[in-house]
Amino acid sequence: MIIDYHIHPCYSVDAEGTIEEYCQRAIKLSINEICFTPHFEIDPERKEKDDKINFRGKIVPMRSDWIDYYFQEIDAVRKKFSNLSVRAGIEIGYDPIIESELKTFTRSYPFDFVLGAIHCLNHCAITNHKELDDFISVYSKKTPKRVAEEYFAILNQAVKSGLFDAIAHFDVYKKYLVKIIGGELLTVSEFFLDSILKTVASQNIGIELNTSGLRQNPNEIYPSATILSKAKELGVKIFTIGSDAHRLNQLGFGLKPGLALAKRLDLDLYRFEKRRPIPLG
Repeated sequence: MIIDYHIHPCYSVDAEGTIEEYCQRAIKLSINEICFTPHFEIDPERKEKDDKINFRGKIVPMRSDWIDYYFQEIDAVRKKFSNLSVRAGIEIGYDPIIESELKTFTRSYPFDFVLGAIHCLNHCAITNHKELDDFISVYSKKTPKRVAEEYFAILNQAVKSGLFDAIAHFDVYKKYLVKIIGGELLTVSEFFLDSILKTVASQNIGIELNTSGLRQNPNEIYPSATILSKAKELGVKIFTIGSDAHRLNQLGFGLKPGLALAKRLDLDLYRFEKRRPIPLG
């Protein structure tokens, strides 16, 4: 069974392609199950930058009724494409100041899968190349160890929050921050891995194999094979896989090497239905 559990339809303002178009593409690629994960970003400190969703050709706030239409659209494609399994997910940018609101949000809608992500440190984007100057202005004088401490501190809060079924692009700091902070960031990050991975295991949530790193910097899957191996060793049982597609031609990209890596490391991949993990088998 081939799945892709990280797909951004054009509700996300940085994405292209409708839900129906992605379904058609998935069938052509012989993908059996897909999960849509539009961005949900409501950090009040970043309201002007992030509080945007593309709804019927108009930019509207995240907190609006687009989400109801999203589920209606998911229901429609499920009926239209009976040979494709379609799941309704969301990718949430985590910050502790919005945790209470996020709990209300995730409990208010029938999501199949809720993916958690760290996209910012101290409200500075770390995954958007257009905003790296802002990050540099805040973090240029901080040591690699301090940057790693801040990243893993907020990631730890996300894992413990109980909000998420899996964590996206676990070591996303290697996308841009290594070039800014230096290679030592990877070295010092190793000191935090055992603790955070044990927490992931104790919370019984998953780690995503995000294959988008194969089509852009850092030219490897998130997280690294080393981290994935350590995760399994420390008791993490649930792993998901997704292309993090923002364009139709990115759907399914990297799934083949991602699946090969999962097999090599003996990782158990899961899909989700109504927030329940189901082994791929």
